[in-house]
Amino acid sequence: MKVCVIIPTLNEEEFIGKLIDSINSNSFKEKEIIVVDDGSTDKTVEIAKQKGAKVFVNSPARRGPSFGWNFASKKTDAEILCILGADFFISDKDFIKKAVQAFDETTVAVYTAYTTIQDTLIEKIVTKKQGISFEPRFVRKDVFLKLGGFPLIGFGEDQIFSYKLKKYIKENNLKEKNVKDAFFSGHGVHSLSEMYKQAVWYGKTSVPFIKLVPKEFRVQQLISVFLRPIYFLSFLFSVFSIYFFPLIIFAVPFFLVYLKIVFESIKSKNFFVLGKTFTFLFFGLGMLHGIFLYLTGLDRKTGH
Repeated sequence: MKVCVIIPTLNEEEFIGKLIDSINSNSFKEKEIIVVDDGSTDKTVEIAKQKGAKVFVNSPARRGPSFGWNFASKKTDAEILCILGADFFISDKDFIKKAVQAFDETTVAVYTAYTTIQDTLIEKIVTKKQGISFEPRFVRKDVFLKLGGFPLIGFGEDQIFSYKLKKYIKENNLKEKNVKDAFFSGHGVHSLSEMYKQAVWYGKTSVPFIKLVPKEFRVQQLISVFLRPIYFLSFLFSVFSIYFFPLIIFAVPFFLVYLKIVFESIKSKNFFVLGKTFTFLFFGLGMLHGIFLYLTGLDRKTGH
């Protein structure tokens, strides 16, 4: 059984070499690596080629990672696709082997464990240290293609695919498995500026994402996706209510929540709680910015 490891890239010279080296040193031999580059202006393509990956460059550029995963899935004869991000790292030497061994005649997808590389304070504040991936890391190619791959929306494409996959599995009496002892590592956002850019991107693509969510999950996702923008708006409302006294009665509950967070952080000397609150609000602001750009079409008018 052959595995194709697919990696979309865009200016990933810092990470791509380490990732490909970690894949090459994995114990499973029947594998190939396909890198689909989205118009990098650094040495990403050069490094990927030097490390032995098969490289395709998008033209036109900036099509997003979903396009890269979908494109590569049609360029391989492998039976199994391994979906990775360019800033991942495979420290588990048997990562691919463990996942492949989980496949049998009725298993079509495998979820694996992850650990987060927390190099910066922001990464430590906003990312979970470890867990099971939310989307399948390995999937049979024929099923991936049958389901149309990932939607080209830029945010939540993995969740939309997972919804379709779970429905397909249920309807066809198939299986998906969690392999908890196979794990990869990945980075979160490194800085506030990187976080804000990500939040704007999420905001711009959140509306198309919600439109694609199956009806039975839509309310759940509406709450999940727009919680941070709503949280920021509630904070803004609390601040402005100080200047509009009649509104302050409605803002009291929000004030109490924020005061509780501050006092508990000071009392327990756990200032990461304050950090999480700040980054939650900051991300909400970025998402509102992105939603505004999407609804007004300003990003399309300026070509961003």
